[in-house]
Amino acid sequence: MDLQQGASHITFDLESTAVLFGGRGVLNLILRLSTLIFLISSARVVMAAEDCASVTKKFKMEAQSVSASTFANWMSRKGSIRYESKRMFEDAKAYYVSGNLPANFCPANCQVARRPKLIFKSVPNKFRTQYADAAKCEAAFKKTKSKPLVYTQTLEPDVEPLAEWIGEFSQGNGEAGVQLYRDCDGSCSPQFYYDIRLRRDKLEVEAAVVCGPARDKYDNTYTVEYSFIWSCEASTSS
Repeated sequence: MDLQQGASHITFDLESTAVLFGGRGVLNLILRLSTLIFLISSARVVMAAEDCASVTKKFKMEAQSVSASTFANWMSRKGSIRYESKRMFEDAKAYYVSGNLPANFCPANCQVARRPKLIFKSVPNKFRTQYADAAKCEAAFKKTKSKPLVYTQTLEPDVEPLAEWIGEFSQGNGEAGVQLYRDCDGSCSPQFYYDIRLRRDKLEVEAAVVCGPARDKYDNTYTVEYSFIWSCEASTSS
């Protein structure tokens, strides 16, 4: 008998045999065996899906040095954090909705999942070395580098609300922004890492913040960068 034909086929053949021999006890044993085969098969499917999902790959899309000038950002000038961040979000959205997938990097029996995670970061380019809060900020940096401060927000799935919330949050506005600068106070400067996912037609944003040394305001520039993290899923092909 070919066990690979599935539990339902096994049950049919063995039940017929049991009836022929009049064995009710045998029938109960067969039903239990069929259930066990089904459970083992289901467990294998779940394990295969989990094995696939554990494989990820990060694709860096763009990084750029931008200005933190208050006036440039208020005017949303090209080259400012506000302008370039929004442009990157627009580019990320266009790529996402295009449906393009990277070359398959997944192991056998797995394929690239269609919903990547967007990673966006904004970090000062230069930092001060001598200032009153230096020891305090260094201690905060060591602590939050291993365990960042985390803030979450759910937004409508579009660029405008995403760019607006990140802009307000990073400047200390709104409930989360106010809390941020209570958690990272004094001369310490936050470094921002955003995990952005589309779930149930909403954008779920997780901001992981490293509270670090004071940024050099004479340099007054940041590096902004966005990447996609793609994961694998069980292959749907036969």
